[in-house]
Amino acid sequence: MSVRPTFSFQLFNQNPACAINAMMSLRLFSSMNKVHFRIAAIFFSMLLGVFIPALGSLSWLVQYLLVSMLFFSFFPISLKSFSLPKQVIFIAVANIVLPILIFVSLKPFNTELAATAFLTAIAPTAISATVITSMLKRDLIFVSASVLVTNLLVALVLPAVLPWVLYDVKPISTLEAFFAVLGTILIPFVLAQIGKKLPLNTRQSILNGGKSNFWLWLVTLAIVVAKSVQFIHSQPMVDLPRLLLIAASSLMICVMNFTIGSFLGGKKYYAEAGQSLGQKNNTFVVWVALTFFNPIVALGPTFYILYHNLYNAWQIMRYDQKQSK
Repeated sequence: MSVRPTFSFQLFNQNPACAINAMMSLRLFSSMNKVHFRIAAIFFSMLLGVFIPALGSLSWLVQYLLVSMLFFSFFPISLKSFSLPKQVIFIAVANIVLPILIFVSLKPFNTELAATAFLTAIAPTAISATVITSMLKRDLIFVSASVLVTNLLVALVLPAVLPWVLYDVKPISTLEAFFAVLGTILIPFVLAQIGKKLPLNTRQSILNGGKSNFWLWLVTLAIVVAKSVQFIHSQPMVDLPRLLLIAASSLMICVMNFTIGSFLGGKKYYAEAGQSLGQKNNTFVVWVALTFFNPIVALGPTFYILYHNLYNAWQIMRYDQKQSK
């Protein structure tokens, strides 16, 4: 019964390189399993929305789910250790300027596509960008700064430009947009800062609660897809070419964001800046689309969710393969 384990142990003792390779292979297998699970969960959540359109009736929950996720996301970020490299400012400016340029370029040809592309591109940095950055062993402080700055900046700028973007399809007031958008981001941010004053045990419980963010996000994704399916069924004008156009534009924006972000980060912060501009808080702009426009527009950031997760899965696997050599 003990022959094989003993043999393996002696083999690793005689050949340390063999043991190291085995351990690295185990690490690669483990990280790939996590990545594969994440991708599989995303697909499952989207399929759930496709095959159970009735989930779309829960779209009123999206804002509350978003506020919960933002609260858990903001809570670990410490303002005391907050630093602001100039590249973070570059990312924040690009996060506002690029969507406006995309909108202006597309509007003469297709107003709905222009609004979809704008909302997809203006999404701020996702807190999950810090997770990917840590897996790639890069600077977490840079990405945390980007999360905070881009989320608050978008909350301030979006209400001012949203009436202009949606003017031809659904006129809204700047004040209406301001209270809806700023409140959705500012309330969880303020609550997270207040929460830091709570007793240690309570703070630890909140940090543990943050692990539920991925599951809250999957629920949100299923609801958004279901709402989109409901809308498609109710609108005979929605055809396959229209959906493919939205999917293609979302893919191009994803490629553009990661590429430009890496360029803006320079040699020192190329990976961090790529994540900061490329990995988006899509749940936020999905809520904006459902609130101020229609579920078809919400498909832009929904497709983006798939694209940036596929890209990050590839990045992690490539990094682990390099480390195993």
